[in-house]
Formats: sequence, structure tokens, C-alpha cells
Amino acid sequence: MNFKISDTATSMISQLMEKNGINPFSSLIRLGVQGGCCSSIAYTMTFNAIRNENDVIIICNNISFIFDNKAQMYLEGGSLDYSSQPGEEGFIFRTTSTCNCNCKHE
Repeated sequence: MNFKISDTATSMISQLMEKNGINPFSSLIRLGVQGGCCSSIAYTMTFNAIRNENDVIIICNNISFIFDNKAQMYLEGGSLDYSSQPGEEGFIFRTTSTCNCNCKHE
């Protein structure tokens, strides 16, 4: 699976997990997708996830991220970043995937 996770994103994930009493280096983080096509799609992040048989795992800055089949389809070739800009603060999923209506998802 080709998916990039920025140092800024992994740093913020570590901080959030530690703040909530979760060890970021011994837990799995599931990155996923919910919903259907185009504007109805939502990207998700779940701490303390359980790995399923068909999940793909990516380790970035010693943090383990897992993806199910649906997430792989939408997130392949994409990235996760974090913005601290006022008004834009939060995680940003960028993708190259297109659905059957040929629109870009971001």
C-alpha cells in the first residue's frame, strides 16, 4: 500500500494518544473510510484498533497504521497530514482515488 503519513501528523497522533492514556507505540491506528461516493465520503481514524486478517499495516515513525480493503481502495497513493493554521486546524486526508463518477476525493 502506498500511503504517506507526515511527521507532523504522526507527532500530533502521538500527542493525542498520550493525552488519552494510550501508548502510541503499542497500539494500532485504523485509517478508514465511511459512506459512499463523492461528497458523502468521510475519512476516519480509530485508536486502539484491532487488526483483521486482510488489513494492511504501515509503520511510520514507530506508529502502526492499519487499512481495510475499502480504505485501501480510496486511500492508495494518498497521504495524511496535519495543519495547525488558524481556521484549518486538523488532520487532512489527500487522495488520488476517483470513484465511478470520475470526481476527485479530498
